[in-house]
Amino acid sequence: FTGIAVNSAGDLFTVSSDGKILRSRDEGMSWEMINSGVPGRRMDKIIFKNSTGYVSGENLLLKSEDNGASWFQLNPPGLTTWSSFFTPFFLDEESGFVVSSEGDILYTDDGGQTWENKLEYSWSESVSCPWFWDAENGMVVRGNYNLLKTEDGGKTWIDIDLSSLGWLPRLTGLIFLNRNDDFLTTSESLYTTSDGGNTWTNVEGVMGTDWHGIAFIDESRGFVYGGNYGPSLLKTSDGGKTWEYDLNITTGRITGIAFSEASGKLFTAHATDYYSSRFGRAINSSSNGGETWTLMQALRGDNYRFIDFQTEDTGFIFGTDHNYKTTDKGVTWKILDWYNDITSAYFIDEQTIL
Repeated sequence: FTGIAVNSAGDLFTVSSDGKILRSRDEGMSWEMINSGVPGRRMDKIIFKNSTGYVSGENLLLKSEDNGASWFQLNPPGLTTWSSFFTPFFLDEESGFVVSSEGDILYTDDGGQTWENKLEYSWSESVSCPWFWDAENGMVVRGNYNLLKTEDGGKTWIDIDLSSLGWLPRLTGLIFLNRNDDFLTTSESLYTTSDGGNTWTNVEGVMGTDWHGIAFIDESRGFVYGGNYGPSLLKTSDGGKTWEYDLNITTGRITGIAFSEASGKLFTAHATDYYSSRFGRAINSSSNGGETWTLMQALRGDNYRFIDFQTEDTGFIFGTDHNYKTTDKGVTWKILDWYNDITSAYFIDEQTIL
């Protein structure tokens, strides 16, 4: 899984690298597959602003206006370009920025109907990790190694001096707690600023491999996550003054963290390790701030073997790890409690399958 989020109703969503949008209405105990309209397309991130959701990925930007029940495609400039990846950052339901792997920074104030290009593309310099306080002030990572800042809505960009970080650190995550205090992750370290990102200081004692990003669920509690040969997770409860390693979480590298205000639970999305053959695709949850974790549904990377509709409404998908059923023409899919390794099927009637 590559992203995880909670909508305004408390439903849990995750997206995958093989094009699945999954929804759980019982905090991860059971899941249903939501029809994205673009099956098999790589998805990287999912976010919600109130009842409006956005999913981004390879040549892909989806939007939902009904809390994730249905999704439709948006068409920002550059969408049809080969192997272009998009990352969204929305200030509210309608206003936000989308950056691309080809160097574009796009802005919309009407929910994606129209777009304004704030930075022309460069094939050699992708843009990632967008963070904006408002429509005028924000920062992005460009080319993986450069940090840019704007104070005029993207008309001009200032290249921040990162010489204190050493030689070409790969920047992976960016988050501001307020207008001055920020944290920046590289693949191996954590840095902090107290002057709006103009100067950076290394957080001592924080070391790792392949940090993926950073997330705060409030101004006190935060997490640095990633990993390679298994998950890596750091946590703070004092706004980043001190950090400790969480050694209780299992499965593969962590790609995202979500928090449910309704239940107070944390959720982590996991993916297969980069350089290990062990499989780590899973969802974990914690009801005590990360002190202990529970492996929810494995939802391991299904390779679909068979799909068929017995009636206009009712259909089945059989995969290597899970079997699914829909009763609404494929809009949603429920994971069946079947453990048979099914490769093909023949429908005699609505109740009988061979």
